[in-house]
Amino acid sequence: MTQKAQLQSAGDGTAVPTGYVGEYKEALGNYTAVGNNVFTATGNSGVALTSGVWDIQGFYTINAASGTSVTKYLGVLSTSSLNDEIGVDYTRAAATNQFSSKIGNGSDSDRVSTPIYRVVVPSGSTITYWPKIRVEHNGTVNATASIFARRIA
Repeated sequence: MTQKAQLQSAGDGTAVPTGYVGEYKEALGNYTAVGNNVFTATGNSGVALTSGVWDIQGFYTINAASGTSVTKYLGVLSTSSLNDEIGVDYTRAAATNQFSSKIGNGSDSDRVSTPIYRVVVPSGSTITYWPKIRVEHNGTVNATASIFARRIA
């Protein structure tokens, strides 16, 4: 297929077809109770990236119950769906936010995102990424983690 054909869209408001530049994927997490200082995937199904070049980004929302102190949280992208550190790439500009012991009021939410970063998936391969969140706190925290990907080549 020529490069020009790969860049064309139907022009009728429909999504770019699979395998074409501009293809978009997302996986949204659910609000999930987050243990203290433990990586949690928040029920997210992850995104499977096929051969090509992709820009990916994770988005995280944290909600602390009234009286809960949150000292820091970290949002990362991982190649493992498990609730642990396996597959976490700390060198890829993971999101981090620090507080001087912020106290939750039960209704405020904090949001943080990773910078957009580029992933090259080799020909014939598929790599799945999951967003994970780790929160350091002393009470009850719910969080959600989502991931977005766009094919750029």
